[in-house]
Amino acid sequence: MRKILLILIAAAGFLGATSCKSPTSPSPDEAPVANGWTATKAEFVSVANPSIKVDIIAQEGGLQIDLRFPPTCILGIWRPMHQQIIAYGRWTATEDVLTINWTSWFSGVTQFHFIVDNDGWRLTLTGGHLPFEFTPGNPEEAVLNAILKVAEEPTVFWGPDGEALCGVRPRLSLAEGNY
Repeated sequence: MRKILLILIAAAGFLGATSCKSPTSPSPDEAPVANGWTATKAEFVSVANPSIKVDIIAQEGGLQIDLRFPPTCILGIWRPMHQQIIAYGRWTATEDVLTINWTSWFSGVTQFHFIVDNDGWRLTLTGGHLPFEFTPGNPEEAVLNAILKVAEEPTVFWGPDGEALCGVRPRLSLAEGNY
């Protein structure tokens, strides 16, 4: 019995040590954008006809992006009378470019120029190419320009089977090391 107890304690210690490893820390360029963000403006501009623009926030829709570490990304887009989009990817950032390599819903790579304001509460994304339906059922290439704020309220994206896919976390603090 004592031998079994020692084996269980050793196994628990091993599992605890391996499961509690912290993820890779964000680089200095990635740290400012590693957060949950909610759009206050999300404008899609048609590449084929730049005079066609749709701000989904003005249409009572929404856009949230959760840039987690290790560098995974969840993007949620919703608007009335359209299918909700939940896209996953992996992301990196340089001094002013956010690159997302999509692993679901979208394909390929999207690059945004970004600016985080001095206090870290607002993110501006410009120039990211994504498909968008200006006409229902007819996706076309569009440029997304968005202004986002740190997500303070948890939001849950719902999957096709009713399962909760993610909740946006409150503002992260690099000083507290909870990135």
